[in-house]
Amino acid sequence: MSNARTVLTSLDHLVAEMVAYPFVSTASFAHPVEILDGRMTPPTAKLWREAERYFVAHFPHIAIDELISVRNRTWFGTNGGTAALHNFLGHTSRDWLRQRGAVAEPCLPDGASNDDNDAAAARRAWRWLTFAMPGDLLLAGLAKNGNGPVRCHLITPFLARMLNEKGYAETHLHMGAGLDFPSAWASAVNVVARSSDQYPGMAYDAFVSPGADHDEGESLANWLVRASIARYVLAAYLTQGSKYVCISEFFNGDFWQDMGLSKDQLKIIQTALKDLATGQLTLSGRPVRSQALAAAFLEMQSTYNALTRASLIPLPTRLDDVQRLDPLSAFFEPRDHGGPTVQIQFLWKGLAQLSTGQIDRQFAKLFWQVERVRCQVYRHCIQRPLTPGLMNFIRVYERKGAITGALENVELESCGVLGGVGKGLRSLEVRTQPAKRKNDQLGDFTVWNRKLEQLRLQPEWENVECGFALHFLKNRGAHTDRGAPQSHDQENFSDPTLDANTMQLRWQEFRQKSDQRAAALAEAIEEHPQWLTLLRAIDVCRDEHGVPTWVVAPLFRNVRERVQKAIASEYERSGIELPELHTTAHVGEDFVHLATGLRYMDEAVDHIPLRTGDRIGHGLALGIDPTNWSKNQHRQLMPREDRWFDLIWERVWHGRRWSRFSSGRKTFVEDEIVRLARDIFVC
Repeated sequence: MSNARTVLTSLDHLVAEMVAYPFVSTASFAHPVEILDGRMTPPTAKLWREAERYFVAHFPHIAIDELISVRNRTWFGTNGGTAALHNFLGHTSRDWLRQRGAVAEPCLPDGASNDDNDAAAARRAWRWLTFAMPGDLLLAGLAKNGNGPVRCHLITPFLARMLNEKGYAETHLHMGAGLDFPSAWASAVNVVARSSDQYPGMAYDAFVSPGADHDEGESLANWLVRASIARYVLAAYLTQGSKYVCISEFFNGDFWQDMGLSKDQLKIIQTALKDLATGQLTLSGRPVRSQALAAAFLEMQSTYNALTRASLIPLPTRLDDVQRLDPLSAFFEPRDHGGPTVQIQFLWKGLAQLSTGQIDRQFAKLFWQVERVRCQVYRHCIQRPLTPGLMNFIRVYERKGAITGALENVELESCGVLGGVGKGLRSLEVRTQPAKRKNDQLGDFTVWNRKLEQLRLQPEWENVECGFALHFLKNRGAHTDRGAPQSHDQENFSDPTLDANTMQLRWQEFRQKSDQRAAALAEAIEEHPQWLTLLRAIDVCRDEHGVPTWVVAPLFRNVRERVQKAIASEYERSGIELPELHTTAHVGEDFVHLATGLRYMDEAVDHIPLRTGDRIGHGLALGIDPTNWSKNQHRQLMPREDRWFDLIWERVWHGRRWSRFSSGRKTFVEDEIVRLARDIFVC
C-alpha cells in the first residue's frame, strides 16, 4: 500500500491537539464536560468518540492504538483516574511549564526526554501547544492562591542577552498581524457590544469564512456575545457574590436590581446562559436561518451593551490602555501591557473558585463553556501549522479583522513591542496596503510619522529605525475569496469574459484597481518626496499563484520610474539626496510543482526587475532539494497552463551555454510543450 503524498507530522503537533481537545473542540462545546473520567462514563465516552473521528481524519498516518496511548497519557495521566477539568488543566500546565517567579519556562513531562537538547525540545513542544490553544490558559493552570506567571520565556537567557547587546532587525511584520491574542481578546469582548453601524462594530456574520467551524463562522458571533454575557456574570459573581451559595442564587439576588436592566433584558441574559450551558442556540422561528441569527445577535448585543456599557469605553491610543477595553475591567484592575491581563486575572479567580471543593456544576459548566468559545475564537483567527498553501493563510489572516477593530490606534506600537523594542530591536519594517487616493496616502504618512514621533519619546524607542513597505495584494476574484471558485477560473479576474474585464483582457479589472493605488502612491511621493525617509519599499504579496508576474511588473516599473524622477527633482531643487525606493516580491512561496516556484522567482528577478537592495519574500522554493522533492512527489495535479509555462521556462534554460540538461530531457520537454499547446489552444 502506498500513498500519493508523504506527510511528515510532528508528534508534538498530535500531542498538542490531544491536550487541547477538551478545551477547544466544537465537540466539547456541543457536549460539555467538566470531568474527564478514565472509566469512560457517557460524557467522556461521547467526547472520545468525537475526538477519534477528528484525529483519524486529520492524522491518517497514526494508528488508533497510538491515538489511545496519546489520549491516555495526556487526558488521564499515569494513574488513569478521574479529573475535574480544572485539575486536568493544572496537571497539564505543570507537565509542560515550570514556574520561575513571575515567568514560566517550557519543560517536558516526566519520562518525555528527547534525543535533542531537552530545553530546545521543550520550547518546540510549547510552540505546538500555543498553536492549538491560547498560552495564557495554560499559564493560568500554574496559579496558586489566585496568582501565577503571566508570560513564558521562549528563548534562552544567553540568546536574549546576545540579541539585546548586538541588536537585530525585524524586516517582515504585517501591521494588522502585529497584535498578541490577549490584546485582540480585550478588543473582541468590547467590539461585540458595538453595533455594526459603528466603527468599530460587529455584525452577526462578522466571522463568516470558508471552511470555518460554527457553520463556516456564521454562528460564531452569536456564541461570542453569549459567552461575553456569561463571562460578565461570572466575573460579577466571583468578585461581588461572596454571600451567595451558588451562581444561580447570585443571579436571583439583589446585585441585578441595581443594574437598571429591564425584565426583558434579564430574560435575554438567562437565555444566553442557558444556550451556553447546553451548546445550543435559541433562535426565533424565522424561516431563513441567517435572519434568525441576525435577530438573535442584535438582541443579545443590545443587552450585553446595556449590561456592560462597553460601547462607551474610549478606544485606546496606547498599548498600556488596551486592557481597559475589556468590560471585566470593572471587576479586575487593568494593568500595563506587560502585567497580568484582565482575562488572566479572571482565570485565576475562576480556577480558585473551582478548586474550593464546593460543587457548583452550573458555575463550572458556564466557566468552561466561556473558555471554549474564547479558544474557538483563537483558533478561528490564529494561523495554525500544517495548513498548506497561501489560500488557507489568506482566509485565516483576514479573519482577525472581526475582533481587532478597537486596536487600530495601537497597531504600530504593538508591532514594535512584539518585534522586540527594548530587547535588542534596532530596525523595524512594517507592511500595510497603499491607499486608493493621493490625499489618503499623504494622510497615512502623516499619521504614521506622528505616531513614531510620540513613540520615540519613550527611551526604548529612541534609537529604533522604522520604515514602511506598502504591498499590493494579489487576488483572483470574489468567488475564490469566498471559497466557491467556479470551474476553470470562470468569473475570476483571469477570465477574459468576466463582465468587469470590459476589453476582454485577462486581469484587466485587477490591474485597474491596482493601478489606482499605484498612481495614488506615486502622486503622493511626487508632491511630498520627503516621505521617502519613511517609505522603504513597495511589495506584492497575498495570492501568489493567482496573478502572474507579467501582470504586476509594469505597475512596479511605473511607480519606481516616477519616484526616481521625484528623487532627482528634489536633489536638483534642494541638494537633499533621498533614499531609493526598493522592491520586494513574494514569490517562490506557494506552488504545486517545484518548477513553478522557481519560475516565479526567476520571472520576478528578470521582469520586475529586482535590483541590488531589493528582496524576494520567503523564496521557499530555493530551500528545497529537487532530488528529495521529486522522490516524495509521485504525481502532481496542476493546471495545464501552469505546466506549459513551466516547461517553456525550462526550455529557455536548455539553450544556455552551461546547461547540463540531457538531450533526452530536452526532447521530452519540447514534445510536452507542443502537446500541451495543442490541448490548450486547439479547439
